[in-house]
Amino acid sequence: MQAPPFDESNLSLPQASVARQPIFERDQKIFGYELLFRQPGDQKAIFNNPVQATAQVIFSAFFEIGVERMVGSAQAFINVTNKFILENHCRFLPKDRVVFEIAAESAPDPALVQRLKVLSEDGFRFAIEHIGDRPQAHPMIPFCSFVKVDLRKANRNRMKEEAEMLQTLNVALLAEKIQTFEEYQFCQQMGFDYFQGNFICKPSVVSSPKLPLNPEAVSRLLAKLNEPGISAVDVETFLTEDSAFSYRLLRYIDSELVSFPLKRESIQHAIETIGIDNLRKIVGLVMMTEIDAPAPNAESRLPRKRPVVKNADVKPE
Repeated sequence: MQAPPFDESNLSLPQASVARQPIFERDQKIFGYELLFRQPGDQKAIFNNPVQATAQVIFSAFFEIGVERMVGSAQAFINVTNKFILENHCRFLPKDRVVFEIAAESAPDPALVQRLKVLSEDGFRFAIEHIGDRPQAHPMIPFCSFVKVDLRKANRNRMKEEAEMLQTLNVALLAEKIQTFEEYQFCQQMGFDYFQGNFICKPSVVSSPKLPLNPEAVSRLLAKLNEPGISAVDVETFLTEDSAFSYRLLRYIDSELVSFPLKRESIQHAIETIGIDNLRKIVGLVMMTEIDAPAPNAESRLPRKRPVVKNADVKPE
């Protein structure tokens, strides 16, 4: 059975929006993009529920807008909650292309630390925000690949000492919220590996038509996926009740960012490819979003020897 076709160009639909801000390497090449929550028409992240915001960013970026358009060949940095990590949602996203950002205020409880340990051993990568004094004592640091230092909060008098300490922990240093050229030069001198901030390039909003979903069908699908012994054939019948969700699922699997070994057009083959467990996580993610809830150019001002990336909405380098 084939997924019903969709022609987005002929639909008058609400917009799915995600902001992205480039992260640059020392030689000013784009390494990745941090994906940021946005409601259509907003230029700042405004939300009350971090769990729902995380789910909305991932679903909009990967299933509605499309990952090639969001990040191209670059890395995707995504802010996630403890709940997202503990419930193992990281596993349905490609570990070689996504970096999961952990907030500085996340409590390093034993369950979270153990899950980070298992995921990092399986190749998943995490970035943690600057964790203040004695970073070497923080229990999550051994399982993180990046440490993000907020220039608006950092003590510059202690920056050199802290940077040298962090470099001994085998993590890459990422300076964020750089607002002046002087700050950019300072971070270069301190040995930072990556750079992010409005001085270099402001966030830009990427939008795409938001296809309607059937909340009742998605809820029934999740219940079906939780049944013991469920098969791809069983799930296919339920997926065909919501052609918009089927379309998204097939597009996600067929994307270049998601390197599944098989890329098929039928719903059954899509389910077999992604696996029942990952599909269960995806549907759970959809349930976290507001299913029925109703871009400026970014100038790069870094001095450089080659042409500047003028607009963060264009395809990444």
